[in-house]
Amino acid sequence: MWDWHQKLKTRLEAEIKEIIVAEAKISTSNQVQRMGPFLSLVKPEKLSLITILEIMRLQGSGGVSDGMKTAWALLTVGRAVENEYKAEM
Repeated sequence: MWDWHQKLKTRLEAEIKEIIVAEAKISTSNQVQRMGPFLSLVKPEKLSLITILEIMRLQGSGGVSDGMKTAWALLTVGRAVENEYKAEM
C-alpha cells in the first residue's frame, strides 16, 4: 500500500500543477470554472491517502460482488476529501 501511496502522491502533484498551468493560459472569462484552487486546498499526501482508504473501504464493505460503480466511488472519495478539508479549517 505504501507503493500505491507514493505513486499516487507523485501523480496527483503533477496533475494539479498541470491543471493550474493550463488554467493560467485560459482567458480570464468569468464563465470559466477553475479547479486548481480547490484541488490545492488539501495536500497531495492526504488526497492520496484518502483516495486509497476510501476505495479499500468501499471494496471491503460488501455488496460489490458485481463490481463497484465509478460514480459511487467518485462521490464517496469527493465527500471524504470535503470532510477532511472542513476538519482542517
